[in-house]
This record gives sequence, structure tokens and C-alpha cells, in this order.
Amino acid sequence: MLKLLSRTMLASALIAAVGCGGTAGDPLADATPDVAGLTLEMTGAPSEAATASAPGALSVDQQNLESGPVFLAQTREAIQALNTGLKTALEKIVALSQTQGNGTANVKTYGPKDEGGATYLLTVKRAGINYWWKLDAKALGAADAAYQVVASGHLKRGLVEDGEKAHRGHGVAGFDFDKLAAIDAGIKPRGRLLATFAHSGETKMVAWHLDGFTPDPASREALTATFYGHKNAAGVARVRVGGKFDVLAGPSGKELVFARAVFKPGIGGRADAFLPAVQKNTTSNGDVPAGRFVVAHSCWDTSETENFRLVLSCEAGKPASSTSCTALEQVGTRADCKSGVETDQDAPAALDDAAPEADAPGSFDEDPPSAMPQF
Repeated sequence: MLKLLSRTMLASALIAAVGCGGTAGDPLADATPDVAGLTLEMTGAPSEAATASAPGALSVDQQNLESGPVFLAQTREAIQALNTGLKTALEKIVALSQTQGNGTANVKTYGPKDEGGATYLLTVKRAGINYWWKLDAKALGAADAAYQVVASGHLKRGLVEDGEKAHRGHGVAGFDFDKLAAIDAGIKPRGRLLATFAHSGETKMVAWHLDGFTPDPASREALTATFYGHKNAAGVARVRVGGKFDVLAGPSGKELVFARAVFKPGIGGRADAFLPAVQKNTTSNGDVPAGRFVVAHSCWDTSETENFRLVLSCEAGKPASSTSCTALEQVGTRADCKSGVETDQDAPAALDDAAPEADAPGSFDEDPPSAMPQF
């Protein structure tokens, strides 16, 4: 018997200064990252923390995770976990980039600025259309020699398709929360986030490598995986995400879940999930039965009313089919799905691939970096 998805609330409320950085006429500040360019999103709902609600402000409606289709809520929770950690670093960068920088037309520093238990300094340099940025941090009162790079990236901007828009282009970014937390004990996220991204006009693509990442080790288990997301010119958003969720009834706790999801404006969305039989460390996967794996399909309309949900237990080593699977739960039928989100998709069998989805608005220049980008 399937039980409802656990929707444990993320510990920290996200109301912070994260928005559209930069000062008028400063191309170096305009080459720093912002929220809209790097966050993952589905519908753009406040619960996803995907966009700034106003210049310099990001707010998140935690209650949206308590209602609606189970697998949409699960997808949003995975997105929100990533965006929560990302916000922690981006708010420092945005606040600094909105100050008056010091330097030349090709190299500027912004700050220093004290916040929490650390002092932050942002540096940006350029050569032609290539820009590099880094965020340094040191403990309050420490000598300048104690500065350490806690975030860094590269942006190629000014391309024709980007229309000279601030914070837009092709590039990479990295955030080292272990290093930052060692400087400021008040920082909650741990692990690293490493991204490749590509923008074209109002569209975006981003692939994040989560390296032992958690937004808060007190409330969420660390995860190593690759998340992917894009939003194309038609407003169609697709993501591949995952995490540990208590999906199946039983005594063994949470299951590892991989999901592929899509949102289509004016139609609705769907999610296709996969719960492997055995995790990579060869331990059992929560309450997934021995020798079985679980697949799930769900669709919903624009009001986020679920029209169809099917959860299947399938024999390991065989493809999911009517002969190898048995239904654990079914709500509605596939025919109840709206046209455009009615077809079952293959959920990712792992989260280790940054390859774009079929209707992506472009391509990445490179894969997510395996180490912090060089400045």
C-alpha cells in the first residue's frame, strides 16, 4: 500500500536579498550570477524559489509543498532543497555587486562586507566577452591573508542570442559550502554545488552536480547527483531531480527516488519516477521489495489537480511491463491526462547525466565542472 509522500519542511525560511545584481553601467557587476539564471524551476511557483519576487528579494511559500499531486510536491521539494543552498551564496554576491566597485574597466572588487560570522569580497575580471568572478570569505577580524575562495565562475556574455542582457550567457559556477561553513559556523548548507548553464534570451538551461550537498544536514540527507533543468521559449520547463523520500509504506524509512518532470503552460504537467531496487552502496532502498523496483507515473492540470497516478512494483532485471509489474496504486486512467502530458516517459535510472532534454533551447558549452572553476 502506497502512503502519502513525506513533505518535511525545509528548516530555513527563504526571505533574503537575492535578485538582479549590478549597478547602472557596470558590465563587470552585470557578469555576476543571479537567481533567475541559475535556479531550477517547474511552474515558477513561490514554493520553488525559482525567481526573485522583487528586485533584491526572494521569498518562498513553504505551504505549497503540503498540497497538490504527490510527485509534483516531491519534485518541488528536491528543487527547493537545491535552490535553498544556492540562495545562501547568491545573496552575498548580489549584495556586493550592487555596491560601487573599485578598480579598472577590466578588474574590480566589491566590498569588503561583513555578514554573519564572515567578511566577504567579490572580484570580477574580464578579457573581451569572457568574465570571471570569485567570492572570497574570511572570519570576522581575520587578516586579509585569510581570505578563501568560497564561490567562483566564468561567464561568456554579449552573445547575439543573449541580447546583451545582464547576468546572461554561457558559463560555469561553483559554490563550496564546506569551506564557507568552516569560516562561518552559522552557514547551514554543506557539500558543493557545481553548474554549467546556457541562456538565450528569456530561455535557460542549467545542470547542477551536487557533491555531497544538503541545504541543512540537520533536516536533509546529503546527496551526490546531477540535476538538470531547462525552460524553453514556449515556457515549457523540464527537470530531472531526485532525493530521499518516504514514498512506500513500511518500516524501512525513506526511498531513493529519481524523477523526470515537465510543466506545459495552459496544459499542466506530469512526473515519471523510478525507485531502484538497490542503492549504489548495495543496501536496500527503503521499503522497495527485494528483487523489485518501483515506477510511478502522474499527470495534473493547470489547477494542479491530479488526473492520473499509477505506481507499479516490477521485477528487477526486466523492463517495466504488464507481465513483470503489479499495481500498488492507481488513481484515474491515462486517458484522464490532458493532451500534451498524457504519454508515460522513462524516469532516469540514475542521476549522473547532464545531457539536455529533447526540447532544450540550446546546448551547454561544457559539462558541469568536477572542481571549483578557476578565477
